[in-house]
Amino acid sequence: MKKSMKFWFISLCFLSWTIWVAWSFWDRFPLKNLTEVLLNGIMLGILLLCFTAIGRRIAYYSGVTGSNLAEECCMAFGLGSGVMMLFIFILAVAGLLYEVLIFPVMLLLCLVVYRDARAICIQWYQAASMFFLTKKSTAEIFFFALMGCAGILSFLAAATPPFFFDALVYHLAVPHKYLLLHRFHYIPHQPFSNFPMNFGMLCIVALSFSTGMLAKLLSWAYFPLSVLAVYGFAKSRWGNLVAAASATILFLVPGCLILSTLTAVDNMVMFYSFLCFSALLSWRASRERAWFIWAAVFCSLAIGVKYHAIVVTFLPAILLLLVYEFQAEKASILRGGQKVMLFSLIVLLGVLPWLVKNFFYTGNPLYPFFNALFGSQTSYNVEYQELMRRIGNPLHRLLFSADSFLNIRYWLRGVWEFMNAPWFFSMKPNGAAGQIGIIFLLFVPFALLIKPLDRAAKSLLICALSSLGLWALFLPWIQRYGFPILPLLSLVAAYALWNLPVSQLIRKLLAAILTIGLIYQLFLFVAEEIRILRPFDYLFANQTREEFLLDHGVNYYPVIQYVNRETSVDAKILFVGESRGYYCERDYLLYTVIEGIDDNELPLRNLIIQSQDINDLLQKLQVQGITHILLNAAEMKRYTETYLTRDSYLGLTAAKDQAILRALLSPQSTRELITAHQVRLYEILYH
Repeated sequence: MKKSMKFWFISLCFLSWTIWVAWSFWDRFPLKNLTEVLLNGIMLGILLLCFTAIGRRIAYYSGVTGSNLAEECCMAFGLGSGVMMLFIFILAVAGLLYEVLIFPVMLLLCLVVYRDARAICIQWYQAASMFFLTKKSTAEIFFFALMGCAGILSFLAAATPPFFFDALVYHLAVPHKYLLLHRFHYIPHQPFSNFPMNFGMLCIVALSFSTGMLAKLLSWAYFPLSVLAVYGFAKSRWGNLVAAASATILFLVPGCLILSTLTAVDNMVMFYSFLCFSALLSWRASRERAWFIWAAVFCSLAIGVKYHAIVVTFLPAILLLLVYEFQAEKASILRGGQKVMLFSLIVLLGVLPWLVKNFFYTGNPLYPFFNALFGSQTSYNVEYQELMRRIGNPLHRLLFSADSFLNIRYWLRGVWEFMNAPWFFSMKPNGAAGQIGIIFLLFVPFALLIKPLDRAAKSLLICALSSLGLWALFLPWIQRYGFPILPLLSLVAAYALWNLPVSQLIRKLLAAILTIGLIYQLFLFVAEEIRILRPFDYLFANQTREEFLLDHGVNYYPVIQYVNRETSVDAKILFVGESRGYYCERDYLLYTVIEGIDDNELPLRNLIIQSQDINDLLQKLQVQGITHILLNAAEMKRYTETYLTRDSYLGLTAAKDQAILRALLSPQSTRELITAHQVRLYEILYH
């Protein structure tokens, strides 16, 4: 009996010690954050599988499938994600954006497409088994190893809380606000809320299931999916080696890798754009009507993510259609025109929901551009030609300035900048996108030496060159707007390298140059990941969410957490100096600045100028439902120095206006609740 008691006593002590050590490890080491990453990764896989299964069912009824598993699944995901975007759009119009509704509907969809999802899983398991059992060349092993490293490193960088400025301003903030209020609504002083938001609809799904990390990972997934689509396209036409090379060239573009980790949408545009071009080539080969329709659908999905796809996707697709029709045996201008009109009509129908939404809220379907054309009377007006002149686009200087039109120096400069576009596109660092790299400059020109050039390669080259030319004419200030060109260039570069009519020695030399370039670009991304993205403290050193966000410049986060905890659910916050709305669980009013606009439409500034005294101002604030004021001094200073020409953020020069501002921030009108990292929160004291 005593031995039994002693045994149980010792066992209890060891069990208690084990639990204490395990709990201490859990509390002090990275299991908490890695568990969050694991759960969000699983949810990402479920969403990708669900969307792909939905698209697979649609593709089955249309009677067309891809030539291999990679191509088929990418096309199916494109169709399924488009269906989900439309479904969420309808819910938002109907005012039914509730998590409790989205969750069961998603569950029901999973049950409906269960057989398709199961078939996809079996197919990928079989493909993976064959992949590891099949003997591969050294070059293929090298390419897959590089892609594996890029995939793991970029996933780790993406598996952190969102901090990218654009994401916190509108990519996540706007759909999050729609979800909070359960519907679409006009957001004043936020022009980005009236851009097409196909990605935002998917963000609403992600935010219904998890935090912003899931939406961030969903944004990341579009880059490996683009790489997979390129691999599938090349494999069915040129074999495994060219497929692996083209996929690796695309995957190792530093700018694309960086943007894939930042909750940006440019890789999403690239994915749908490439599906559009790929479907057009499949239509050319088979003349199946469904491929033509899917090409137009994918084009509309790309435009529904970002307007610039009109330039780099829609117009090159139209050009490719015309080339195909004029190469046909019974070439006809009438038939070519009919194809173009039908394609354009399908694209228009796909984008129409966003145009109608914008027209309903602003009177301009293309808001915030071309307001003068549509007579839109809103608080924010930006003209495209005005923006282009400001950034110095030579084409617009010529068209909108008589002096420039008659000056030969402007013409020569414009021609030079247009001819220099490939170099600028590839070599110049630009914002968050970093660099494109030199590989395309080195290897794409070799395609011109191959005769006869493969029909598919010729079509890709036509699309790539026309997209690049149109980008240089209309969108020359940001390289990431030209990302849809990169899959085309990757395929052409890989095809040219392995089909160039040279000796084996020269081919090996070129392959060595490609190898050095790819490794350099991978290390370039790693350097940026360590220097800018800095995910490893959060993932492996148990850094808290607040510490991570503060380390990445999200200085308003502690105050917003106070807002979410301590204010009532019907509170409404007026943001002053802060344009990032994500992480705020209450309604808010803010102002978003577009570069180069010295704007006088700041909500608080206008209210102060329109008020006679402090009581009049408080009455105006109360009418708008404002209960609190969040003031970010650091952002006010940054905005003033970066965007505005006046000396202060509010720019109040009249003595009356300055007195009203002092009275507003006095203890008689507001009560300071919290101050942290140059951000203050005031509660308005209405009498």
